[in-house]
Amino acid sequence: MLHARQPVSTLRKLQQDFMEYLTDSTPAIIDNVVDQGNMDPITRLNIYQNAYNIRLKDCIETDHHVLGLYLGDDLFDQMVTGYIGQHPSRYPSLRQFCDQLPAYLRQNEPFQSVPVIAEIATFERRLMDTFDAADSETITELELQNLPAGDWPGMKLVFHPSVQIFEAHWNSVESWQALKKDILPPDAREQETWWIIWRDRERLTQFRNLAVDGLVLYRCFKDHYTFADACELLKEHLPEDQIGLSSVNHLLEWFGLGMISSLDR
Repeated sequence: MLHARQPVSTLRKLQQDFMEYLTDSTPAIIDNVVDQGNMDPITRLNIYQNAYNIRLKDCIETDHHVLGLYLGDDLFDQMVTGYIGQHPSRYPSLRQFCDQLPAYLRQNEPFQSVPVIAEIATFERRLMDTFDAADSETITELELQNLPAGDWPGMKLVFHPSVQIFEAHWNSVESWQALKKDILPPDAREQETWWIIWRDRERLTQFRNLAVDGLVLYRCFKDHYTFADACELLKEHLPEDQIGLSSVNHLLEWFGLGMISSLDR
């Protein structure tokens, strides 16, 4: 398509000009495109540009399949066109291409008027982040069960790199779950919920709802607090006689599900 035998510096400039045409229709590359058959340079460039945009659309459809179901075809196409126009791909890998999609949905109409849409997009990106997180060994609940009673107060936990909290202000996760099951999603409504997301020992991404006491416990360990510190803070949320049982139940669950990488005494 381009003239051959170019010096390296010239080739780099040609590549840059070609990319600028694909993303912004900048015409600097046109004079370097050779004629072929009955197609003029603009027609040939537009074939590449259309194929490039189709590939970007495919990326959005793959990364945000459930979001597409929520929006429907017309709104999804409107989102794709607007997003590609505002956020052309700047990375060698398409993995990061949709990183700005939640922000785009929060800032542009008609999506801005329905905040649950951006939240669904954020949730889907969090699932991807968990799937792509670094590997680490995990320990089982036997480590906890064998911990001497005297070591419990000073115990600290290190979570697997894949573990994270998704804080929802709308019923975005419930809508996502419904659409995954081919069920009509509920009407959008405001609600505050927390979801713990992790990659299990079979390398499958999982998530489940987390009560506020579990959230406090999680945040304490993430901030390198001890178990005794966490129990003290839990007094603001639970009757004192329920703190021990609640905490142990959360810990046993986390260990059993492969969320814990190490235990420090």
